[in-house]
Amino acid sequence: MKFLFLLLSLCVIFISCDDTSAPAKNDDWADTDMTTHLWRLISSHDIKGLKQLLETQPDTVNVRSGDGRGALFWAYEYGNEDAVKLLLANKADPEIRDVHENLPVDLDEGVKKVVGEKPTIQDDDEIDDDDDDEDDDDDEKFEAEAAQAAAGSAAKKEL
Repeated sequence: MKFLFLLLSLCVIFISCDDTSAPAKNDDWADTDMTTHLWRLISSHDIKGLKQLLETQPDTVNVRSGDGRGALFWAYEYGNEDAVKLLLANKADPEIRDVHENLPVDLDEGVKKVVGEKPTIQDDDEIDDDDDDEDDDDDEKFEAEAAQAAAGSAAKKEL
């Protein structure tokens, strides 16, 4: 009876440790000189450099780093509206997912969600400016948390 209990316990442990819900890493995903170059162009908002790269090497539009992210992910992450537009115009796939099952638009840091292929950046004029102090406090708190999260994300990327 003890043997059966031990065997059953081991099976439960084995099954609970088997995480098949995580997406499989694609063998083509790798941290390369090209992914680093793309990341630098996009994070520094170098649209001229990005455009030149896509003209000379159009296949780089969907190159992916080791975590499954690529140019479109980084364009959203850095709020780079021009890069989002350029990448989509060059057939970047907005439906690809990274190892955490995120879509590029899930990393949105200033570029609004894409509707069709027309990304836009939210203007300050579009924000509802009512005089409700409670809403203003919530907005300030949210903005401070978002800035702190973005700074943490940027620090992680540099490592």
